[in-house]
Amino acid sequence: MDRDRFGRRFDRSVQVIIAALTGYGVYLQTQSGGSASPARSTGTSVSSLIRDGGIMKFAHSPLTLIIGGLILAIINYVLRRKSARIVPIVGLTFRGSWMEFDPTQIRSRKLRLQFSNDSQEDIHLENARWIKDRIGTQAGKPIVNISFRIKSDEWDWGLTERTVAPGQWFRIWVGLDSSVPESELEKLTERDRLGILEIPAVISGTAIKVLHSAYYPPRK
Repeated sequence: MDRDRFGRRFDRSVQVIIAALTGYGVYLQTQSGGSASPARSTGTSVSSLIRDGGIMKFAHSPLTLIIGGLILAIINYVLRRKSARIVPIVGLTFRGSWMEFDPTQIRSRKLRLQFSNDSQEDIHLENARWIKDRIGTQAGKPIVNISFRIKSDEWDWGLTERTVAPGQWFRIWVGLDSSVPESELEKLTERDRLGILEIPAVISGTAIKVLHSAYYPPRK
């Protein structure tokens, strides 16, 4: 149900409750010895209640307390709905991944993942973490780095936090555990999930977490 329709239904519900309260007040006035002729309007019935003392009976009746509590509950529900944050749409598109292994490097095994920001908003990516499934990260080393394209075939060194502009492509590499034998990785297929990349992000002032399941990349 959209908010406009909910607001209209809420307004009608409040009107019905107010009408019920007014009618119940007129009933109490009649029971206390007053008269409630059909010609008398609901507006004058309330003033008559105050003058004749019927308002005290009306205010202390169990039904009034129940209806009053219901009204407060409805108002609290509406206010909580209005104050609830709307989670923004994350316009990140996964563009592919591949593995690299170079024993001469400190971080010898890397999983590289490429994304693009296809939304209309800047996306600030913060320091990510790797949730292990088939393979963990290299102990004592930075696990994630985010690189921007400098030229068509050249990328910068990367940082752990970056702000990605609309339309911009970027790469993320994860330093995987190099102690795992290559023969073990060769047994994996594209259906095997290596782990989950969890990236804290901020979009339009709203903090969220981006989760990406990283599977073994297709072999060339």
